[in-house]
Amino acid sequence: MYEAAEKGMRVLTVLACVRTPDAARAIAVCADRLGVSSSVRTAVTAVEAIARLAERPADLVLVDGPLTRPDPVGFVRRAMAYAPGATLVVYGLPEPSVASALISAGPDAPARTDRTGTRASGSASTVSSVNGRK
Repeated sequence: MYEAAEKGMRVLTVLACVRTPDAARAIAVCADRLGVSSSVRTAVTAVEAIARLAERPADLVLVDGPLTRPDPVGFVRRAMAYAPGATLVVYGLPEPSVASALISAGPDAPARTDRTGTRASGSASTVSSVNGRK
């Protein structure tokens, strides 16, 4: 990470939203070992994720789908409001209908569906949803 900054390259920031403190700690440990701990943050609740984005938007937001319950669409809208240029990836959604609703809540762009899930891309941001099924 430091080499990239020294070379004038933009260093991306990541917010990983996971369901357990153990998962958050594992991510923090890995980020530290890789020397990118200052660019990687974690959250274990939807409220904490939105608060972290309000403090400092992230370039990439990874979200465990069940963390967004009971209002996944509201979560995506709030997250995109605080980090409008971010790529937002929601994974682990069990229902394709929820994935479709999340895509509709994201940027105005045509949706593309493939065998791994559903994805929509916009010019400034991306909302992706992977349903976890093969």
